[in-house]
Amino acid sequence: MYKFKDDQQNDKFDWECLGDIGSGRANLGADMPVLVYRLFQFTLRDVLNREYGCEQASNLLREAGKLAGTEFCKNMIDKNLEFDS
Repeated sequence: MYKFKDDQQNDKFDWECLGDIGSGRANLGADMPVLVYRLFQFTLRDVLNREYGCEQASNLLREAGKLAGTEFCKNMIDKNLEFDS
């Protein structure tokens, strides 16, 4: 089974955790159909619902989405551009 760098690691998310996409996905390339990400999203939601209940699962997914958006903005968006550019 795939293991993260350290399954015992309790560190906060860091952009470097994403690793080298090119070498890590050499056989898949940089693009992946949305279907694959939706499959992961909805199966993760199903597991979280069963483990923690629907309300807590939604809270966890919202929190993860906020963190993802924040990190994406910090690492990928030129914040010097006009908002509607």
